[in-house]
Amino acid sequence: MNNSKSIVHLIPHEGIGGVERAASTMNIFTHNGINFCVFTIFPEKVIKKWWIFWNPFFYIVAILKILKSNPEILIISLWKSCIVGLFIKLINPKVKLILFLHSPRNSHFLDKYLTILAAYFANHIWADSQDTLDNRLTKGLKSKVKVVSFICEKYPIKFENKKVSPSFIFWGRIHKQKRLDNALYFFSEIYTSNKDASFIIIGPDCGDLKSVRNLVSNLKLSSAVHFMGPLSFDNIKILSANASFYLQTSELEGMALSVVEAMQLGLVPIVTPVGEIKNYCVDGFNAIFIIKNNENAIDNVRLLLSNLEDYNKFRYNSISSWNNKITYKDDVFNKCLELLKN
Repeated sequence: MNNSKSIVHLIPHEGIGGVERAASTMNIFTHNGINFCVFTIFPEKVIKKWWIFWNPFFYIVAILKILKSNPEILIISLWKSCIVGLFIKLINPKVKLILFLHSPRNSHFLDKYLTILAAYFANHIWADSQDTLDNRLTKGLKSKVKVVSFICEKYPIKFENKKVSPSFIFWGRIHKQKRLDNALYFFSEIYTSNKDASFIIIGPDCGDLKSVRNLVSNLKLSSAVHFMGPLSFDNIKILSANASFYLQTSELEGMALSVVEAMQLGLVPIVTPVGEIKNYCVDGFNAIFIIKNNENAIDNVRLLLSNLEDYNKFRYNSISSWNNKITYKDDVFNKCLELLKN
């Protein structure tokens, strides 16, 4: 008799975003008779065709695939997965449905109403941060919510003092939400007095690349700003080893996985304190906050550039912030194990 139990995490498609990165750490994962796998609705080769998202064929195939897998737990991330999850719950009410939220703000009206509907049908609700839960759910739903660790992997780095330089890096989606325009204005102020400064931007074009490139040209930063496109995390680690600061000026975030990764890799984050960032970054201790205007942050960066000892204190505090923290994989598995016992 086969006593194994199946858990499926459904995401719209593969990618390099925080949701996809986290989910991939548990794909085809088996432990203690529990089989965990990640399903996608859309093949990688079709996701650049926006009209594909309205094709019912892919949703029907995903529903049939999940029904065949017969999971005891189905985790759904992002609004397109809500469509499939709701049908699964309707067909098989016994499946334990978990709605996983990853952003403190709805993307559009479909996201809002499908998320609300899925939240009411879900047995449990997870989120990547407390900020996401506070902003997305009504009080009546908060009895079934939990925050899940969003540390994809641990990157144990033996701390050593490192030379500081005006070298900045960012990785993530090139999207308006990331406000790379503000990051470039900030960098341009540093570049004015440090002509050897550099800023590496890594990530896929999610609608804002042309605008960002034009701004680089207008600010006369073409020789200092380098667009690398999407890269594997192994290549990101190589490039980040030569950087001193991680620069991200998002207007909206959940957990902000890339900031967590950057801190573990020993970079000092220069960030806007949005989403969960404001809870794990501390201005003047392990990070530099950009608040309202750039002046204080720019002065603080210049101070660190001129003081190696202080820079390495920030760097040490940045790395140490993630010691002894549970990973996403362990946290999700433990929470699923608890649900299967009940």
